[in-house]
Amino acid sequence: MAGKIVDFDVLFNDPLVFKNLHGKDYTIPFDVGTEFTLKLKNQYYNKIGDAKDDEESLLLLQNIVLEILKLDTNQQTKLSDVKKFGAKTLAIIFHETMKHINTIEQNPNSNTPES
Repeated sequence: MAGKIVDFDVLFNDPLVFKNLHGKDYTIPFDVGTEFTLKLKNQYYNKIGDAKDDEESLLLLQNIVLEILKLDTNQQTKLSDVKKFGAKTLAIIFHETMKHINTIEQNPNSNTPES
């Protein structure tokens, strides 16, 4: 009789990959942590809405994207790298990451199966 089996191939899907972003590929893992997710949502929904002007909003978005790209532990990403990206690129990175996180949260296989 087999014991309880947890198949991580079912629980975890593919990572999110940003290809050829200024010559680099960034891989965001499928299993983004809860703490990171809450921090990301808090920064975007609270801090950007409270920004005094467009310049402050842009800097906040750059910092959010920096945190996202730092999830790829194979890259050494700095704020100076992110500041090279245009506003449209920053928005795409943020929104695609949020879609990725929402996919994780809505995955019916992510709930712990009961025996």
